[in-house]
Parts: sequence; structure tokens; C-alpha cells
Amino acid sequence: MHIEEKKILITGSSGFIGTNLTNELKNRKFKTIFLANSSTNKDLLTQYVLNCDFIFFLHGCMRTKNDDDFFNINYKYIKDILDIIVLNNKKIPIMYASSKQVLLDTYYAKSKLNAENAIIEYGIENKSPVYIYRFTNIFGKFARPNVHSVVATFCFNIQNNIDIKINDPNAVVTFLYIDDVIVELVNLLYGGGWRNQIVKSHK
Repeated sequence: MHIEEKKILITGSSGFIGTNLTNELKNRKFKTIFLANSSTNKDLLTQYVLNCDFIFFLHGCMRTKNDDDFFNINYKYIKDILDIIVLNNKKIPIMYASSKQVLLDTYYAKSKLNAENAIIEYGIENKSPVYIYRFTNIFGKFARPNVHSVVATFCFNIQNNIDIKINDPNAVVTFLYIDDVIVELVNLLYGGGWRNQIVKSHK
């Protein structure tokens, strides 16, 4: 099978990373890309999962007024997908977008860490490759101000004559450019050194 014939599922496909990844895969002439987001019903999601060769799990909740959303979106959603795979005796490689905040004592962090653990367990027990990336401060096209990146926020504020707020002038911040992230993710599809688990912390 040619790489471009692999069937790819992207959850969170309408988000920042998902939009950039989808565009790049289309540019590279991948023929079948299943796009899922929060409005995708379970039956269709199940169909996508059972027919794909690789999953990019980018779906997630960073901010909410209801803490239960962190559990339902960041953990339960991926757990449901893992259950579908296992119950149908499939072996599907998964890339999971986590966060450097995963070790903090917050509902968000705990939900992401629980998801990481579930994916690692799936990888070990199912002998399937899994890739966990702990991203931080990704910036670039399609980033939303006050959501994805301080760079997007600063650009938006400057353009709209809104004051810029810097909480800690001495803080050292490391940034990731979205195009570099996308190259890293697409390279997973081209093979080479797949292991049962890879946790990469970008900080």
C-alpha cells in the first residue's frame, strides 16, 4: 500500500492543529481522510474508526465552565475510541495531542494524563504503536486569540488597539511553529522506528 492510500482519521479536525494537518494531507494527495469533531455522531465515528489505518487524536477541551467537560471530552472520548478498536480486534496506530500541563493539579491536566495512560495501556496490551506529544505554545496560521497561542493573542490585541498583558516579564517561553508540528506528525505516516509508546514533551 502506498502511504497516500492509507485511510486517516483526524478527530478535532476543525481545530487549530486539525485544520493545518488536514490541509497538509490533502496537499500530499492522501486519498481518504475521515474528519471528526464534536458534532460527529457515534455511529459515524465508529465507522471511521473501523475503516481507518491511522488516528490523529487532536480533539480536546482546554477551557470550559463545567469541569465535567474535561473528563467527557479529554478522556471519555478517546476511551470510547479505544474500546471500539479493541472490541473489534483492530490494531490501529494512534497519535495523541497532550499538553505540557499534564502534571499540574488541575481538572484539565488530570483528564489529559488519564487519556495518556489509557492510550499507553492500549498500546502495550494491543501491541499497537502509540505516539503521545506534550505540546506547548504552538503558534501559526488558524490559531485563535485567547485560545491557542499568546502570539495570536498579542497579534489580535495589537491590531485592535487592545492592551497587552504580561503576567511574568521574566518568564522564558518556548514556542512551536505549527508547520514544524505538522511535519513531525505527517512523518509518523512514513514509517521508521515505530515503537509501542513514544511520549515527547515539547517545552
